[in-house]
Amino acid sequence: MKGFTALCTAWFVACFSVICSLYISEGFDFNTCALCWLQRICMYPLAIILGMAVYNGFYGIVPYVMPQVCIGCCAACYQVAMQANLFPDYLSLCQTGPSCLDTMNIGMGFMSLPMISVCAFCLIMGCTFYAWRVQQDTQPVYIKIK
Repeated sequence: MKGFTALCTAWFVACFSVICSLYISEGFDFNTCALCWLQRICMYPLAIILGMAVYNGFYGIVPYVMPQVCIGCCAACYQVAMQANLFPDYLSLCQTGPSCLDTMNIGMGFMSLPMISVCAFCLIMGCTFYAWRVQQDTQPVYIKIK
């Protein structure tokens, strides 16, 4: 049951992230930069993939979602580092469209949207890995006798 709860939590976080992302971009008319699009490309399919994993009780989803989660988390970490001025301007990936350095006040103090994205990707990573690990530990071990 622990693994199922963790998998459901990962699915809930992915769905909540998709809904919030759409609400912020459409409701507040917030233009997204290139790194935000990359994070969206990584997050949006997770809501469907993790939902199917929850429905089927498939705990072996980790190898399939980890590349997506890691790429999205790295993009969000890079954007957080850019907003903190840890990189010079010429290393920016946002050459056209809105700037990746723009921040939006969402009422959470120092937390920016990329920081929240990092938290969401890390929570999904932790929950799916935990669900997979719990399932691996609860499976019976068969000993082959000659």
